[in-house]
Amino acid sequence: MTTPPSDPYGTPPSGGRPGEPANDNQPSDPYGQPPAYGQPPADQPLDQQPPAYPSMPAPPPFPAEATGPRPQPPSSILNAVRLMYVGAALQAIGFIVGLTTQDSIRDQIAENQPDLSSSEIDSAVTLAVVITVIVGLLAVVLWIWMAETNRRGRKWARVVATVLGGLNIAFTLLSLTQNTGIGTVVNVISIALAATILVFLYRPESSQYYNAVSGPPR
Repeated sequence: MTTPPSDPYGTPPSGGRPGEPANDNQPSDPYGQPPAYGQPPADQPLDQQPPAYPSMPAPPPFPAEATGPRPQPPSSILNAVRLMYVGAALQAIGFIVGLTTQDSIRDQIAENQPDLSSSEIDSAVTLAVVITVIVGLLAVVLWIWMAETNRRGRKWARVVATVLGGLNIAFTLLSLTQNTGIGTVVNVISIALAATILVFLYRPESSQYYNAVSGPPR
């Protein structure tokens, strides 16, 4: 009696296919392991391997204090700034005093225009007071604005301060012939203040400060 084979379908020998001889040198995995991601196959020639992709370069470090510390304003700029604040204070005092002289404003309007009625004079006085307050507040804000922008070394601020200072001196000289008493004293102080501020703003150390902050002239 013949013993049937243990596997009727013919189990292939170790490492081979049905009908093929066994090969002990064949690897256990006939398909091989895939290469790692980004790596070429091991059996591929070097001249046929794809070029490696360059890695993303690191961003450059942020330049801290690239331009160095900010220059400090010299004493000439600081003196000009202090005088500008003095000008703002004088301007505030001037329009406050103007508000307390409504009677003199009324008398002056009545003298210049005697045909106006009492209500019309009151309206003219109110309008004069409102204009005085608005102009006075704007002047105070302008003084402070000029003080801070020049302290920060803005070249355009020195140009604006020069124009405003020249206009202030010109208009104050014209008003000297119209004011008397304390008004004349205030006008003289205003002229001296504007002239001194311009001298401080154009001293050599001040010009060096403006150039260091805003750049040299072109």
